[in-house]
Amino acid sequence: MLLSFVAITGCGGSSSPTTPPLTRSELIARGDVICKRLQTNLSSTSIKDEEELIRFLPHVVAYQRQAFDELSHLTPPGEMAGDWKTILAGAKTLADISGKIAEAAKAKDTVTYRALFAESSKVQQRVVSVAGRDGFKWCSVTV
Repeated sequence: MLLSFVAITGCGGSSSPTTPPLTRSELIARGDVICKRLQTNLSSTSIKDEEELIRFLPHVVAYQRQAFDELSHLTPPGEMAGDWKTILAGAKTLADISGKIAEAAKAKDTVTYRALFAESSKVQQRVVSVAGRDGFKWCSVTV
């Protein structure tokens, strides 16, 4: 449960003028490879207490930012552009919130930590919903 807030569960990307759009199946396949790697990294550590969480959070943020960067280089087909923007915005927000959670956890600021955790859960639910509707497997699951 402690790691559920850290999963980037959606896939996202931004269109580049020099990169042609991928087909729906190409986007899902490439996005799911990135999301599966992220999910594997996030679930590779079992968090048993707050100290372990504090030590692991910087890795979570790095994993999320790397996945976001890779996903942002994928160009969606036109019919998925709106969902893609929603997913990408959610993925970025999750990475940003995880960074803030890491800071709050390190400072032992449980009030801020809990508020950010709740915010993260809402964003994650939205991303999971859109990614699942679009047919992503690994980008629509939580750790």
